[in-house]
Amino acid sequence: MSRHQVFSRDAVLSLKQQLGRNYVLLSEAARKLGQTEAQFRKTWITTGIVQCHSYPGQKLIHCQDLDRIRAIWSEAGSASSIGDDLKRRRWLCPNLTKMGQLSEVTQLGTGPQKVRLYPRSAPVLQHYAPTGSARPVLTP
Repeated sequence: MSRHQVFSRDAVLSLKQQLGRNYVLLSEAARKLGQTEAQFRKTWITTGIVQCHSYPGQKLIHCQDLDRIRAIWSEAGSASSIGDDLKRRRWLCPNLTKMGQLSEVTQLGTGPQKVRLYPRSAPVLQHYAPTGSARPVLTP
């Protein structure tokens, strides 16, 4: 028996179509959330919320996982993402938390890999928003 197997062109194209319906590229998932690939990995993959599947030359995320985290991300954000939205530094949310003006919604992961999520609609954050700007809308 040969170690190398040959697959028919139709089988490969069928598999590619199936993957296209059920999975999205990691870079595309990150773009849809307004994150870089590194931020996406830190927030969702390293914390164990989403599983990344390797396919030759590509990293894939299941579409159901992407829908689930988009629901979370629309309501809450990491300190760095909220800081970016407000044109501020990432330590704004932790500083407001220390002063008792903001509380985290949830914490993803444990130990040194944890990521705290803060409410995007917290009234205190409105005081730090630049004038005449609105939060970017997530792309479908």
